[in-house]
Amino acid sequence: FGSSGFAPPRPERGSPAWPPLQHSAMVQRLTYRRKVRYNTQSNKQKIVKTPGGKLVFHAQKKRAKGPHCGDCGGKIIGVPVMRPVEYKRIPRHDRTVNRAYGGVRCAKCVRMRVLRAFLIEE
Repeated sequence: FGSSGFAPPRPERGSPAWPPLQHSAMVQRLTYRRKVRYNTQSNKQKIVKTPGGKLVFHAQKKRAKGPHCGDCGGKIIGVPVMRPVEYKRIPRHDRTVNRAYGGVRCAKCVRMRVLRAFLIEE
C-alpha cells in the first residue's frame, strides 16, 4: 500500500475529511403510517420485520408514569400504572386503594395525617 499510489492517503485527524468514509449497506426506507410525519414525542415507532421480509413501522404507546402521592411524591402501591385514558376504562375498585385518601396519598402519608389529627385532638 505505502506510497505506490494505489490507495489514497488516510486523512489526518482534525482535517475536514476526518473521519474517513465508512461504506455501509443500503437499507430499506420507512414511511410513517399515521398523519404525523415527524419524530415527535407522540409519534414513537418501532421497526418490525414482516413475514415477507419487509421492514415496517409499528406505533408505540407512551410509557405511563403511574400515580404518585400528593404529599411526598412517592409511587402509590396497589394502583396499576396506566395512561390516563386507560384508567377510565377500568372499574373504580381497580383505580383506588381501600383506605382514606386511597389512590391519592400513599399509606405512609395517610398514617402521618391520621396520627397528626389524633394528637391535635387530644
